[in-house]
Amino acid sequence: MSDYLVKVLNRDQYMQEADYRILSLIPGIGYELPLSKFVFNINLFLGYAIAKYPYYKFILLYTETSTNPPIIFAHDGPEPTLKSFTYGTSFSANYNISSRFKVGVEAFYQKANFAYHMSNRAIPGGSQNFEISDVLKVMVINPSIKLGYRF
Repeated sequence: MSDYLVKVLNRDQYMQEADYRILSLIPGIGYELPLSKFVFNINLFLGYAIAKYPYYKFILLYTETSTNPPIIFAHDGPEPTLKSFTYGTSFSANYNISSRFKVGVEAFYQKANFAYHMSNRAIPGGSQNFEISDVLKVMVINPSIKLGYRF
């Protein structure tokens, strides 16, 4: 984000953001269809997820000459844990090479939307405040190739 602001938009500001951390518990149901040496699976999931608050900080680089340290816009207030329902699906296709070995492909998809509210102010001595209400939209798509061995 900072590279985009500074290099592409030619703005004199730098942005920092916290890494998102998401924990989810998503039980589901599935169906397996064996066809000779092929086995197909489809699963549906529905559950609950929590996420770390999306903390942002904008450092106004052009204020470095007039203010030491430069003016910063950052969230002012508590950082609650965000909560959301989540859902997803997975599909896999496997081929049994022998009674012990199999190969396959799998695709997993999960989605969750976390609504949050942020109150930003200028630091130091900020009287300039602005409020942000937004939704952190999380979508995970995980394709994979599998190689399996049965003991």
